[in-house]
Amino acid sequence: MLNKIDDEPSRAQLVPDEVKIKDSDFKPRAIFLDQSAIDSHVHEIIESEEANRSDSQTLALYVFNRERFETIGAPKLLKAYSGIYGYLSKIQPKDVLLELDPGDNPDDMMQILLRLLVGATLLEKAEYGQLIRLTNKGNQIFNEQLMLQTSTDKARVKEFWQSIARLISEPHLTIGDFLGRAYATGALKPIVKETMEDERYEQLLKVELNELENLRHNIQNFSTQHGVKGESHESVIFVAEDSGRYAPYLNMYGFLNLWSNKKITLHSLESFALKYRSEISVLNRENRNVRSIEIAELEVDAKQIMDKFADDEYFKALVEDDYRSFITRPLRKSVGNVMKPDFVDRVLTAYKLFYVGCSRARRNLTLILDKDKVSEFEPKLRKKLIEVGFDVK
Repeated sequence: MLNKIDDEPSRAQLVPDEVKIKDSDFKPRAIFLDQSAIDSHVHEIIESEEANRSDSQTLALYVFNRERFETIGAPKLLKAYSGIYGYLSKIQPKDVLLELDPGDNPDDMMQILLRLLVGATLLEKAEYGQLIRLTNKGNQIFNEQLMLQTSTDKARVKEFWQSIARLISEPHLTIGDFLGRAYATGALKPIVKETMEDERYEQLLKVELNELENLRHNIQNFSTQHGVKGESHESVIFVAEDSGRYAPYLNMYGFLNLWSNKKITLHSLESFALKYRSEISVLNRENRNVRSIEIAELEVDAKQIMDKFADDEYFKALVEDDYRSFITRPLRKSVGNVMKPDFVDRVLTAYKLFYVGCSRARRNLTLILDKDKVSEFEPKLRKKLIEVGFDVK
């Protein structure tokens, strides 16, 4: 199926019979849903698969951008970490916010917060063995009084975690107040206070703790499509989404429309995107903002681009209509639709993510699509999905 998605014979993957998957629970499937029903359906699939198979590992791939953080109730948390880790930082905000394992999280403050929140959860579930391991692994922040040796120790440790659970349940408690009161118990080492006093975290400490709890409860079993490469999972749910307002920028439904109507390959689309971007760069030698250039000059450049790619099928399918509209009626408000590689780049990014996202499924793959966004090309998309190996529902 992946070979058919890539559709490049020279790069076809050969899979030996002994490693081919023969025990999938179902054929790769594509499900068309109303947008409002997508999240609940994804949760239903996860719960169903994990209930039916004790060894099930189901991963849902979403586009995690600012809009999704707003949806799940953690916008100020994202904003705070965006202020800590800038665009050029080696660590990005999503590296911090989407890693729920305190041992693997790259941020000092988040490691502390996660250990406290996870510990309270383990107490609630009466998973005392895991709670002891969590405490021992966190000995850089927990004092010796949380180490279990006698029955008296057990009572003291239980009392501490119960106090943390009570704090978490308080409405509108800020992260700063939460950590301050947790530190006041005497069970945490000075490193916690030192981290709180780090000026980088000034805005984060003002964020309500419930945003972090919202994040924890909403991204279990979920991952980001941006930087989607990673280890495979038994079952993958790929949610097809556009992202135009916030990074990562991609146009998944623009790709699906193109893929449904044209015979395309990842290599050839990437080649066109490079040539198109290069041609625009040559015409705009001074790297000026297109909105600062005279309309008449842009019209000449647009005609030159049209002539350059007159026979290119990708140009015709993706941007030719925008160029024709601008040349026919060259208005300032239409400038943003021409002489910019953004739309082509976003379609290319979507193609790459679609391929890599599907490749992460070892046994079961589910593709979720928004019915409204494919309404104009749904019959052709259904046909294409069936051709590459999906069972379409």
